[in-house]
Amino acid sequence: MFAIWNIRAFQKNSSIQDKKFNGIIGVARNLTIDEQELLEKNHIGFIRPNLTFPGRQLAGIRIQQNLDMVREQLKDAEWGILRASNGEFLVPDNFSNARILPLTPKIGLYSPSNNEVLSIDQVALINQLALDTAKEYYFAHDLSECPRLGGGNGEW
Repeated sequence: MFAIWNIRAFQKNSSIQDKKFNGIIGVARNLTIDEQELLEKNHIGFIRPNLTFPGRQLAGIRIQQNLDMVREQLKDAEWGILRASNGEFLVPDNFSNARILPLTPKIGLYSPSNNEVLSIDQVALINQLALDTAKEYYFAHDLSECPRLGGGNGEW
């Protein structure tokens, strides 16, 4: 979950355009939109009648390659459960700067970690890391319950 969350956030910000094939005269069969969608659903690539390969299919290949790479990078991960004694966790659109995965407003996973109960200052530090890594958005169950570095909750 941690890997796909971060890879998809990265991929969204670096989309791949459709690729045109040069030197091809035509395709044997022009597929309808329904046929193209059925092939995609079954993980089968195709070339469109305009001789392009859909960028989203190339993105899928890249995501799978990245998943394989991240799986290797995370093989030493030892996930522990973090519980907020006070306050709530922010959830950014990605968490690429730390191995943190918020699950509920008060529970998250962290590697490397043993199971821990966090102080409000530690929750504020994690929330700051969330803010630092967010590209487009962050959210919370109740932002007014999310501590920030420098103290306090309140207006975001």
